[in-house]
Amino acid sequence: MKNLIIILIAVMLTNIVNAQDLKAFKSDKELWGYKDASGKEIIPAKYNYAWGFNEGIARVRNKKMKYGFIDITGKEVIPAKYDETKDFYEGLAAVNLDNKWGFIDRTGKIIIPLKFDEVGYFSEGLAKVRVGAVRGGKYNTLSGGKYGFIDQSGSEIIKFKYDNAGDFSEGFAYVKVGKKYHFIDKKENELGLLEYDDAGDFSEGLAKVRIGNYFDGKWGYIDTTGKRVIEVKFEEASDFYNEEARVKLNGVSMYIDKTGSNDEERKKIAEEEAEKKKQERKALIDRAIENAKRDTMAKEVFALYQNENQKVVDKVKELQRYVESTMIYSEKYGFNKSNWVPMSIEINKQTKVTQAQVNSFKDLLKKYELTKGKNELYDRISVNLSKTTDFIAACSIWGDYIYTLGANDDGKKELERVDDSLIDLKKHDDALRSFITLYKKRNSL
Repeated sequence: MKNLIIILIAVMLTNIVNAQDLKAFKSDKELWGYKDASGKEIIPAKYNYAWGFNEGIARVRNKKMKYGFIDITGKEVIPAKYDETKDFYEGLAAVNLDNKWGFIDRTGKIIIPLKFDEVGYFSEGLAKVRVGAVRGGKYNTLSGGKYGFIDQSGSEIIKFKYDNAGDFSEGFAYVKVGKKYHFIDKKENELGLLEYDDAGDFSEGLAKVRIGNYFDGKWGYIDTTGKRVIEVKFEEASDFYNEEARVKLNGVSMYIDKTGSNDEERKKIAEEEAEKKKQERKALIDRAIENAKRDTMAKEVFALYQNENQKVVDKVKELQRYVESTMIYSEKYGFNKSNWVPMSIEINKQTKVTQAQVNSFKDLLKKYELTKGKNELYDRISVNLSKTTDFIAACSIWGDYIYTLGANDDGKKELERVDDSLIDLKKHDDALRSFITLYKKRNSL
């Protein structure tokens, strides 16, 4: 018995594989038959219409407009006696007689009685069915009734209470309550409690959904958690197949992937990403160049400081001695114009010499003034030279004072100005030297 079952399964699988090579064709006499992949006629063209093979069996319609099923040899395995049929899915096919639907197996045996007004396919063990509908009107169409789901024994699994329904796919089926669609699982748990104006079956993890009416509504996609993963913006949308879905946006048809991007958008995103990486690489290179420049500048500025700063310091000290000597003289002998004139001239001479030395240092520093990220040592030297200039200016004012005012007692204010400038200069000069000690260590100079 076990061996017989194995043989039957093997035969069935062989038939299914062979059936995949047979394609329906239409003859010159407007009749349908089947050819193999080479184009050879295998089943004569004698049917009013023929559909593709599914599960090794194909449904056909004869000249009397009755439906039945044939196998790959052309043998009529289920007589053409039905008013309508659907393909086999999960071993059962829906059949219709006198406007009532039921299900048969591959032998033609009625498994589920023909008592439903409308049925779907068996999918994931369940099939949608409709009961309580009424036919009428100009085209004798169905109206009213409710949808539910049955299993392969015909038992009601999900109650007949919905106004429309889709087949189960990937664990969910869409159902309609009133004018809104949502999704349920096989236990009637709702997916995310979301409501839409239309919906499709889940395919490759996504289901299309529509917001708005048939004419101007927009489609998007949700995932199996109910999250809307592709924006609702398309005029038309299809199910996903091989990671793509066909949609229409602003009147233009295109294929999108599961991010919602089409070929043009993906190309644009790829180009933007490439440009971004290019800019990031450029930024790294620019930063490396800037770092190299700063490292080079660190060494060069330090070398310049060693060569030029002492020259300025020597000139400042010499100027300071001239000024202090006049201060000591004034305290001892008071102010006398005849004595101060030559002293004033000498002070002004020394201020010019000292300022010239400062200006020479500044000119040499200009080479290292970068537009971005000045060197710290450069900045501090510049500040120190500015303080030196302030001291020179104070000394120059003192020289002018003793030249023009002679014994005027207000000269004490000018003395204080020189003293304050000297104190400020020494303070900054000491700070600069402390910084240089750290700077040398940090830059290995």
